[in-house]
Amino acid sequence: MPKNYVQKITYTAGDSDALITDLRTTKDFRIAVTVTLVATGTDVKPLEVVLFMKDVHSDVLYTQMKGRGCRIISDDKLKEVTPNADTKECYYIVDAVGVTESEKHIPKPGVGPGPKRPLSLEHLLERLAHNEVSDDNLMLLRDYCSTINRRYEESVLFGRHLDYFITSYGFAPRKLANDINTAFAEGTLVEYISPSHDNTARMALIYCLIGNLQARNKLLEMQRGYMVKSGDDDKVLYAGFSKESAKTYIENFEKYLDDNKDSIEALRIIYNSEDTLITHEMLMELQDRLLAESRQYGAYQIWKNYKLLDEQGDVEALDGKANVNALTNLIQIVRYAYKKNQKLTSLINGYAQRFSLYCGRAQRVLTEDQKDIMQQIAEYIINDGAITVMELNETDTELWKRAVKSFGGATLASEIQTLSKFILKVA
Repeated sequence: MPKNYVQKITYTAGDSDALITDLRTTKDFRIAVTVTLVATGTDVKPLEVVLFMKDVHSDVLYTQMKGRGCRIISDDKLKEVTPNADTKECYYIVDAVGVTESEKHIPKPGVGPGPKRPLSLEHLLERLAHNEVSDDNLMLLRDYCSTINRRYEESVLFGRHLDYFITSYGFAPRKLANDINTAFAEGTLVEYISPSHDNTARMALIYCLIGNLQARNKLLEMQRGYMVKSGDDDKVLYAGFSKESAKTYIENFEKYLDDNKDSIEALRIIYNSEDTLITHEMLMELQDRLLAESRQYGAYQIWKNYKLLDEQGDVEALDGKANVNALTNLIQIVRYAYKKNQKLTSLINGYAQRFSLYCGRAQRVLTEDQKDIMQQIAEYIINDGAITVMELNETDTELWKRAVKSFGGATLASEIQTLSKFILKVA
């Protein structure tokens, strides 16, 4: 028997897509052990035997599982993967647990048209906290945790958030995802019936997260760090806001800034008018802290409320396409809130003039290639704050290579810092 004749295809078993392809097309892999594979639309035409080793109570899932064996295949194609087979005229169900005799239930249809949308992470955590620990909810939590963990562990710039999570709460989101998957793969969980039944084992599996409100909030904060928010979405959230509501909103926001002017680096620098550049990392920390305080403290929402209260023409309208998502909007918002600036304007305004001033500095001349390189770097700075050479490498490796070749490593670091001062330190 070949070494890989029997393999498991599960969430933690490596490249599941590649394994499914092998099962479908190679003769050395003929037995797959899985939990939910046969309940999906996976097409393995040579499949001739479905062996049930766990009961299935959903009529829909049971029908889907039986349907995996119904795929037809030509005799030639069948022999390519199963040499001793002649033709596929039927397939066999081997029932080791009485699944063919147990009672099945049919889920009630959802309200409204269209497919059911998955729960947001926030709503999912709320349901899990109320003992709604169904298979679907646990698997969805598994997927959220795995995705968030993978994004942060692969990021040089933002990996610190994952390190903080692990250090503060004693587990990684990936560990929780793996524990959930292992429980399903090994069939150790008692069947979920309803929130009012005894779900102790299921809750114990996820209690490290559900039982820790700070960990839940941090996970939500980490997920928000990778959500792209459009101006249109925020307009919907704030449509019809009154000036009275905007006034209360701004008062609460400015109180938060005042309360945290010593604990958040970007706030401290701006409040004390320090001669220090606001870096991309500082702005990410500020954005994270604001959103952790309130989901409504996105830069666009804050700006819109200031605009709603503006009666003197001191607050410009944000361009929904050009600069609505620039992180440096936070610099201008805080400067305005701390009364460092009399007007609230985007740094993108006047950017071309400031870049020209940088290029025209005395005692050195930039080549056309160097100007092109620095202009591209300036576009990162104007959107995301001052960056280092390492961060440039992480963000745009090809541009970094050009810049190092043109300026040299040490000179490039100095040039980026000088450029950042021209772009960002204009009140």
